[in-house]
Amino acid sequence: MFNKKYYYLIKVQYLGYRFHGWQKQPKIKTVHLMIDRTLNFIFEGKRFKTLGSGRTDAMVSAQEAAFELFVYEPLG
Repeated sequence: MFNKKYYYLIKVQYLGYRFHGWQKQPKIKTVHLMIDRTLNFIFEGKRFKTLGSGRTDAMVSAQEAAFELFVYEPLG
């Protein structure tokens, strides 16, 4: 059965001095990991997926970074 997905482009701003870049890595605190943890708390365990628009090095901040959010129910 085909599940309809909803797509959202989300822009964020962050200070990166506490993170080891964007991409998820085992046992390392990354921006992508923290965004996924936060969204999991907000969505209370509902299914979602995130896809970053790029990568950064460790300790790099961003004034405008974007990621795509895929969910199976409309937001709002």
